[in-house]
Amino acid sequence: MSGMLGNRSKRFACRAAGAAAAVIALLLGGCGLPTTPSVPPDPMERYDPPIELTSVRTIPHPAIVSYPEGDDVHNNVWTRAILDELGIGIKYLWAVDASQFSVRQKAMIASKQLPDFFSVTNEQYRQLAADGLLADMTQDFSLYAIPEVKAVYQEEGAAILTYAEVDGRLYGIPWIAMAREAAQMLWIRTDWLEKTGKAVPSDMDALVDLAIAFATGDPDGNGIDDTLGLPVNGNSDDGLLWHRGFFNGYGAYPFAWIETAGGYLYGSVQPDMRVALERLASLYARMDGTIDREFVNKDYFSLYESIDAGRYGLVYGPYYIAISPLQGVRTRNPAADWTPVAIPSAGGTDAKVQTDVDVSGYWVVRKDCAHPAAVVKLLDFWYRKFYFNKSQQEYETFINGPDSVGIYNNSPIISYRNWFNVESFLQVRDVLDGKGREEDLGPIPLDSLRKIQAFEAGDESAWYAPKFHEAVLDVLLPYREQGRFMPDQSYFVISEASNRKFSALQTKERTLFARIIQGDATIEEFDDFVDDWNRHGGADITRDVNEWFRNQGAG
Repeated sequence: MSGMLGNRSKRFACRAAGAAAAVIALLLGGCGLPTTPSVPPDPMERYDPPIELTSVRTIPHPAIVSYPEGDDVHNNVWTRAILDELGIGIKYLWAVDASQFSVRQKAMIASKQLPDFFSVTNEQYRQLAADGLLADMTQDFSLYAIPEVKAVYQEEGAAILTYAEVDGRLYGIPWIAMAREAAQMLWIRTDWLEKTGKAVPSDMDALVDLAIAFATGDPDGNGIDDTLGLPVNGNSDDGLLWHRGFFNGYGAYPFAWIETAGGYLYGSVQPDMRVALERLASLYARMDGTIDREFVNKDYFSLYESIDAGRYGLVYGPYYIAISPLQGVRTRNPAADWTPVAIPSAGGTDAKVQTDVDVSGYWVVRKDCAHPAAVVKLLDFWYRKFYFNKSQQEYETFINGPDSVGIYNNSPIISYRNWFNVESFLQVRDVLDGKGREEDLGPIPLDSLRKIQAFEAGDESAWYAPKFHEAVLDVLLPYREQGRFMPDQSYFVISEASNRKFSALQTKERTLFARIIQGDATIEEFDDFVDDWNRHGGADITRDVNEWFRNQGAG
């Protein structure tokens, strides 16, 4: 797995605000940082004797991470190196599958039996800070974040740093998402497309027509009714929403607050959402596999497994799904091939692609943790190994090696850097075009180049590498150049009461949308839902959100 992969697109329903690793007053403005001592501590200094930090985490999915023999999430190259280089032992109190993490984490927070550090959503972050359960990390950031880390957070923009404040202080480390880099595109299985005799779909009608053909026309040629049309998952808040690009094709932006000429609006209750839901309901009603009859029971990974098994020829997803699950399809069937294209839209116009908030959540530290600065050191360690490393040997040890992939997912703390991957792909393109020198490439772009060369030399396990480049250069870069992103603007901070109302409204929303697609509710019930949404708090929340943004602009 390439080190250029991002994290699985994590969806948090409530506001993710940017946190600040920048530590001088210039970077953190109103955070009221203390004066830096004349001899600041060394962020690289090893604890001697070693200390131990407790945490909790997800277990990386086997499709994303493979371990050398004898290693696992508790004992691996990252945990050993952190103990050796920093003198920090990492002990996970529990580690569970990603599908179980949210429930387990909520129960842990409710019990107030917290580990030394762990990840939270923005809503949880704000509540834990208000309850006085988190360590104030302002001074620890100012003293222990290395300059390279400060620069990464400064790149995210001053607004994100401002949104991170809780009463003028910092109580968490941001988990920066590669939001725009993870924008969805449409992946089409071209060997199936050729069998249908159809063209690459240029609008939503053509896309639907192709989905029906893939579901009903036996495109895999095995004489069995085992193919499906359009991936749709029922649990739409669990990981990447597989059919979000379908909604976007109709100008609908589910579960997101979007900026419009008329202010900030909640995408799920706009008229375009009704159109998309009605179309999905009509496809489900066919009962021919265009939409899986069991879709409502599918979460992220169960649908992922159906894609990996080769049952779909249309998949919405970021550039990096080329490695997983699409590489698995290719590995089992060398005739399988895929091409990425910009998402089709109704009327053939250029649809804007929905992206998540730029921060996935926070890494927080329990208030009475004996060594809060050690958590900042873990962040430094991550960035040094992943982004600022120049050693090929270290890359193969900590990121992706010849005998194991996705090793970087074992870091106790992860955060990303927007557009780093795209810039790396551009460097590789220059080398392939004779405009750059291979010896000038860092470990990550060099690994990408080597994988492309390996595929060209006949290594089918590296099929994904040129597909990465095709997706980024032919789809993602044009998205960026044409301004085709519709970012979720869920950075705002609203009252605890409003948050509770909004959470309840979202629960109703998810249930109703699944019922409409299944035909258990009529499309007219969407209209009733929108009316109820506005009457039971939605209109007030919308007003508060817009007021919050106006106040930010005024500040």
